[in-house]
Amino acid sequence: MSELVTITPQAEPNTDGDPQPAGAPFDVMAMEIAPGNTVRRFGVGGDLDSVEFTVFLPLRRRIPDTQDYQATVEALTDNFRILVRDRDCAGRAQVWDAGGRGGVVVLCHSARGKA
Repeated sequence: MSELVTITPQAEPNTDGDPQPAGAPFDVMAMEIAPGNTVRRFGVGGDLDSVEFTVFLPLRRRIPDTQDYQATVEALTDNFRILVRDRDCAGRAQVWDAGGRGGVVVLCHSARGKA
């Protein structure tokens, strides 16, 4: 069953080290959302779950308001956030391409702990 996820590219800090505004969020229809490894680590700031979701995205996505397509991984930055089932997560992407078949695997990490 497909679910909609929202990806927000995050900008790298400028040369002075100041944070830059995030990019424009966009939606992608995930092919599948699976549970991640739920290894729990305990730290000073509270409990952290390593990977909560594994999201499988298509290799190509349609660019909104056009007839054009783009490789999904091209739309992802090295640092991006992904909203999965109302949970804001940091994402790490890996392309799995076997001759045009496969997808983009995103590991979603969400910090939940004590503030």
